[in-house]
Amino acid sequence: MHVVIVGGGFAGAFLARFLGEKNRSRSTARITLISKTNYLLFQPFMIEGIIGDIEIRHLVTPLRAMLDYPNIEIVKSEVLSVDLENRKVETAHGAVSYDRLVLAPGSETNFFNVPGARESCRQLKKLDDVLELRAEILERFELANIKTERSVQKKLLTFAIIGAGPTGVELATGLHDYMFETLVRYYKNVQPENINIILVEATSSILAGFDRNLVRWAEKKIRSMKIDLRLNSPVEKIEKDRIYFRNGDTLNSEVIVWTAGILAGKLIKVLNRATDRMGRVEVDPYLRLPGNPEVFVLGDSARVKDIRTGDPLPPEAQVALQQAKYVASLIKSTSSSDPSRPFRFIRLGRLASLGSKNAVTQIMFLRFRGFVAWFIWRTVYLFRFKGIRNKVRLIFDWTFALFFDRDITLMR
Repeated sequence: MHVVIVGGGFAGAFLARFLGEKNRSRSTARITLISKTNYLLFQPFMIEGIIGDIEIRHLVTPLRAMLDYPNIEIVKSEVLSVDLENRKVETAHGAVSYDRLVLAPGSETNFFNVPGARESCRQLKKLDDVLELRAEILERFELANIKTERSVQKKLLTFAIIGAGPTGVELATGLHDYMFETLVRYYKNVQPENINIILVEATSSILAGFDRNLVRWAEKKIRSMKIDLRLNSPVEKIEKDRIYFRNGDTLNSEVIVWTAGILAGKLIKVLNRATDRMGRVEVDPYLRLPGNPEVFVLGDSARVKDIRTGDPLPPEAQVALQQAKYVASLIKSTSSSDPSRPFRFIRLGRLASLGSKNAVTQIMFLRFRGFVAWFIWRTVYLFRFKGIRNKVRLIFDWTFALFFDRDITLMR
């Protein structure tokens, strides 16, 4: 049996790992993973890469090292189309046939059709986004160190983040610590009062889905950091360096980062199936494409209903990981054509960092905040990072950061 997996993100890479066999003679399936990159980007640590807590190279794991199994082949290419009738995927380097197909192409940024947002905002989806945003921040501090006029420094050092989910909150608080604890120390002509970090949220609170007590504590913590938190502020449009809000207010910022939502990968459109407002295709309770039981859709591209509530599951890493493990068990099972149990997601918790040694976490019925929550946050993600080599690198980076300043090297 030939299983083709499209996408080298969490869902695709971990599915391949779960299907990997150490002994070729015992392999029941041949696995081909098709990915645009030859690495898995560990997105939960992207912020730490931007602010210098982690060496940027350590944010990625080579897929060939992670999936070094005799029955796994990795193809670095882009999938252009899917022929469901003939069971083939067309890549930029030719066609690949399959017996089982797993589509996990990941996601892209959802700008919710806000005019000018795509053209004016930075995103946080790829490794290049990390490198570019980090370079942009340092470049602006270099200029501000030369141009000492108050109005010029304020213009250079105003950073707007749209979307106060975990990514937006972690970025805002991470930038605060980086700028006020590290950068102002070395850029001696920069006046701290000229640094302005604005966190914009369309709804009435941050961190949707988190326990209300944790949310209130986090909002208080963010305000105490002098981060300009603007709730109930939906964006009407963006024109280059100006944000227009629906209530008539405006905000000037030359660096705008959009973290407000995601859309399913564009590949899903080639299936010619109905999709929801996030571009996700509906799958059955076994994560299969209706009418094509040999095709599975996982991760951010699948609209999967929670079997307990009937609500669509959120596009989160832990959802993707549990889906990967479930589909691996189906593919390995001799009764995969008629599975006995549907996919059931078990919420393990929610985690969000609030900068140096602060976080909010909820694990099952337990709630933590502050240093304990921060320690849990790092520990949980450390164990999710696969490979002893990667874990050692992260531990070294974190230990190094305890005794030395964050890296301020401008690489552009």
